[in-house]
Amino acid sequence: MVQTARLDDLIEKHQMLDLDILQLDTEGFEWEVLQTMDLAKIRPWLIHFEHGHLSPAAIGAMVEHLNRHGYLVYFGGYDSDSVAMRNDFILEQ
Repeated sequence: MVQTARLDDLIEKHQMLDLDILQLDTEGFEWEVLQTMDLAKIRPWLIHFEHGHLSPAAIGAMVEHLNRHGYLVYFGGYDSDSVAMRNDFILEQ
C-alpha cells in the first residue's frame, strides 16, 4: 500500500501557497497529478512537466486544462519535457 494525497492538499499542508515553479515528473501520471491541484487558487509561474509517457489524449486534455487556466504551453519535442508558463509571466517579471 502506498499512501497518496492530492497535490493541492500537500501544498496547503506545508504552506507552500506561493509557488514559482512546479516540477512534475511522475512517469506518465503528470495529467492525473495536475488534476489534483486547483489552478484557480494556486498559480505557479511555470509548470515544467515530462510528456514523453503521456498518450496524445492525455496531452491534449492537459494542454486544454492549462490553457483554460491562463497558461501557454511550450513543447520540448518528442519524448521530452515541456513548460507551461502563466500568460502574465512576462508582464509581471
